[in-house]
Amino acid sequence: MTEMRYELAIERIENIKGENTVSEKYRDYFRTLADFALLVDKLKEKIENGEYYKFSIEELECWNTHLYDDVLGEQPKDAAGNCSYYQESNPYWVDYQLAMDRFTPDYDYTNLATFYVDLVEYLVMAVRLYFFIREQQFRPIDRGKYDELVGIQAVLQKPA
Repeated sequence: MTEMRYELAIERIENIKGENTVSEKYRDYFRTLADFALLVDKLKEKIENGEYYKFSIEELECWNTHLYDDVLGEQPKDAAGNCSYYQESNPYWVDYQLAMDRFTPDYDYTNLATFYVDLVEYLVMAVRLYFFIREQQFRPIDRGKYDELVGIQAVLQKPA
């Protein structure tokens, strides 16, 4: 049942690329987000079929670059020259950092249940940060409504 709903969701996301019902000024935004969601789905498939685990370091770097392509370019800077997206004042960045902090050098990757939960948490935080950055690059929306929609707080415990 879950797999069928997932496949239906991916099919609907694929249809966004040809959709013309939304105002033209927002089309690029939705198409870009659809492309990103499909890229994450493609990565999920490679993880599930085991291909991901055979990637060389160059292939992993390539995937990393593709996942962050559109947010690696010119970024807004604060007075100190730091990118404003990647500051402690951005709660999406803080949540992302907390999710990344779970993967320490001594992390137990053999406990697959915990690994999958932590990986999903990391991906959710990465997508939230991505959506925040993309929203800033296009047309800002009502911040209160946006925060309410994506306001689910991270369930990770803060490191000691």
